This record gives sequence, C-alpha cells and structure tokens, in this order.
Amino acid sequence: MDKNEIIEKIKFIEMALEHGEELNLMCRPIYGCWGDFGGLKLFFLSESMTEESIINNDCNFYVVVNYSQVKDKKRKIKEYIESFCHCYYNFSFDENFDQDDIPECTCKLPTQEEAEEWWYNDLLKKIEERSKFIKEKIREA
Repeated sequence: MDKNEIIEKIKFIEMALEHGEELNLMCRPIYGCWGDFGGLKLFFLSESMTEESIINNDCNFYVVVNYSQVKDKKRKIKEYIESFCHCYYNFSFDENFDQDDIPECTCKLPTQEEAEEWWYNDLLKKIEERSKFIKEKIREA
C-alpha cells in the first residue's frame, strides 16, 4: 500500500474521531493457496472491539495505528512547532531589563501545512516500524 492510501486511512480515523468514533487501523496476514505469505490486509475496527477481536482470533489481528495516536495530532503538531524556537530560553523576563537587552529572535517556524506533513511522515515511519514488527511476529508463529 502506498503512502497516499495510508494517509487517506489516517484521515478517515481523524474524521471518525470528529464524530465520536474511536477506530483503530488493524491488519491481519493474508496467505496464498500454498500457505505463502501474501502481505497484510488493512481494515478498521472500533476501539471497543479491538482487544476482544485480538484475543478471539488467536492473535492474528494486529493494531497498526491506534486511534489515540491520531487523537494526539494537534498536541504533537503544537509541540513540533514550539520546538523550533529557543530564542528566549536563556533570558529571564522576571528580572528588570531594558528593551535593548531582549535578544532578537530570528526563528523561522514551520507553517501549519509543513507541521502537518511532518506529523503524517512521522506517523508513517511508526507504521513502517510496526509493520516490520508484525511481519517478524507472523514468521515466528
């Protein structure tokens, strides 16, 4: 599955959260006629059904993206944007100071679009790591 398809699935989770639904992006292994591994099939499952489904399906269902990762999007983007500027970290505004004492700040903060792109790319990296882990687990079984 390509990057854009996965981003569309993540955006679907975002839309579901806006409507009060907590969906996880899940996967399960697919096997060919001769038992050869054919990849991972993605699907959505509500948070309330996830644990029971994993238990009942003998651990053949795996969580790829938990809804809480998407729910944290705004906070993660805010932290990302705030991490760019450290101009005033070593300056105390509690003490008396002249206007000339304040260091000039030349930080270039990312735009909202750039920050969102960073967030999606960061989540895609986590998905890739998770997929590798899942594939290793499947080979062990």
